[in-house]
Amino acid sequence: IRIGDKYSILVKLDINGLEPNEVGVEFVVARDKGMGETEFVFKKEFTQTIIENNIVVYKLMSIPTDPGIFKIGIRIFPSHPKLPNRQDFSYLTWI
Repeated sequence: IRIGDKYSILVKLDINGLEPNEVGVEFVVARDKGMGETEFVFKKEFTQTIIENNIVVYKLMSIPTDPGIFKIGIRIFPSHPKLPNRQDFSYLTWI
C-alpha cells in the first residue's frame, strides 16, 4: 500500500431478507501502541452502490495519508437508530 494512491474496496453481501439499511459495513485502521494497546486512527463507512434482491454491494474509496505499520479490518454491523453502539450487539462481524 502506497501513500497517496487511491484504493477501491468492494464488499458484496447476501443480506438474507434484511433491509439494506439494516446492515452497515465499515473500514477500520488501527495502530499498535505497544504494551498491548491499540489506537484506532481511521474509520469510514462504506456506501451501498448496488442493491439487487438480497445482494448488496458496498464500496469505499480510500487514500492512505500516513506512513507506518497499521492493522486494517472491515466490520459488518447491524444498523438501527435504537442501537447506541455497534459493539453493543452480538452480531458485529469482522472480515
